[in-house]
Amino acid sequence: MSTSARTVQILTHRGDRKRVKAEIYLKSLPEDWQWGILAGVEEAAALLEGQPVDVWAMDEGVLFEPYQPVVRIEGTYVEWAQYETALLGLSARPRALPPRRRAARRRRASGRSSRSARGACILRSRR
Repeated sequence: MSTSARTVQILTHRGDRKRVKAEIYLKSLPEDWQWGILAGVEEAAALLEGQPVDVWAMDEGVLFEPYQPVVRIEGTYVEWAQYETALLGLSARPRALPPRRRAARRRRASGRSSRSARGACILRSRR
């Protein structure tokens, strides 16, 4: 039994339905990179679609740094616990298609503008 499944089992047994907040971020990037390009937001949205959670996420393709939250989830843990491992897996995979990532790093290193943060988007959710 997975840790999240066991946690859900315990919380359900206790009748604990408190709302929680969780943030997804990377502690480090490959090859000592200072920033990454966010990818996987659409996959995360698809996983959580129809779940009674509130989700905030950076836009796909935005630059981010280590320890910078890229996704925040708020809701009753037992409602989205089954997706926790998959969501963390999405955050651990390479953050963009390699040609785009290399091109963005070259533009940034040369001083030319690169794609910048456009704010946040709200993923489809319901309460």
